[in-house]
Amino acid sequence: MTTPRAAKKLLTLYQLVRFATRPDGDLRPAALLLALLVGAPEQTAQLLGELEDRADAAHLTAVIETLGGQHASAGHERCAACAAWRRMHGVAERAAAAGVPAEVGSYRAWVREVARFSFHTTERH
Repeated sequence: MTTPRAAKKLLTLYQLVRFATRPDGDLRPAALLLALLVGAPEQTAQLLGELEDRADAAHLTAVIETLGGQHASAGHERCAACAAWRRMHGVAERAAAAGVPAEVGSYRAWVREVARFSFHTTERH
């Protein structure tokens, strides 16, 4: 039996594939954010909020590391959320090594669009 959450993840994966096949520019940042959203929806919701508010030249991996570190500093030595932050950081590092843009600005442009595919985020107006 498919749960609403599983159906949402499948829809997100479909949208990821659809975005990745469009020829109108570099969609890799959107695809990476959607992949993170499928793997760690709650953490990615936090990340999207942070990316929308940032105006500096930070890299995505640095933002993920900071957010994950803030969570871990709350006394959570071994928890699922900490593990999700570590996985997200690893994925972002591998993506950057493969040539996916690393600058926050490349991701900020996609924050609202990606947020539409998540139960855990709400679009800001």
